Amino acid sequence: MKTKITPFLMFEGKAEEAMSFYVSLFPDSRVVSTNHYGKDGPGQEGTVQLAVFEVAGLRVMCIDSPAKHAFSFTPSVSLFVDCITGNYSACCLAFGWERREKTGC
Repeated sequence: MKTKITPFLMFEGKAEEAMSFYVSLFPDSRVVSTNHYGKDGPGQEGTVQLAVFEVAGLRVMCIDSPAKHAFSFTPSVSLFVDCITGNYSACCLAFGWERREKTGC
């Protein structure tokens, strides 16, 4: 089973600005794709629904969250796990989710 893991950053309205800044800093960096929210939302029109970019060859994803939080950017990073098999259950089992659910670890 081939799996791809991508760092994932969440913002509230500053995702595109941050992405452009990161891409400008490092060689071998580029914006791969950017999708924006439209007038029907759920996010504010024009903000980033999902963007993919590369920083020094590392693929990164980011969004502008439509949910309001007590922060504008969290210093934490999530990992987006893309299970190539298309079978979510098989992917979760392969990465120990069954164990996590049973033991809490």
